[in-house]
Amino acid sequence: MSLFYFYYFLSESSENFGPEAFIDPETGLVYPEAKRISSGMATAIPGAVKAWEEAIEAYGNLSLAEVLEPAIQIAEEGFRADENYVRKTLKKQALIKQI
Repeated sequence: MSLFYFYYFLSESSENFGPEAFIDPETGLVYPEAKRISSGMATAIPGAVKAWEEAIEAYGNLSLAEVLEPAIQIAEEGFRADENYVRKTLKKQALIKQI
């Protein structure tokens, strides 16, 4: 029989985020969906990273830094965009320009 452990950590919104976060102060109207889902207004502190840290400390063979190293390298050096990535990005170009 296999034993599985489940880590559940919710994301938390920043202290700056409140009930008026999606309201345009100039118009009093809710911002358009494109702006709400793609701007920095709806950022959260990801609980997943804390769950990874605890799971790695309890059961892992690598440190958190070692596990995250490939992601850090991509963030610092970039990555080669394949045809699919370019196609999808170009498809979203109009939405990106609205932001």
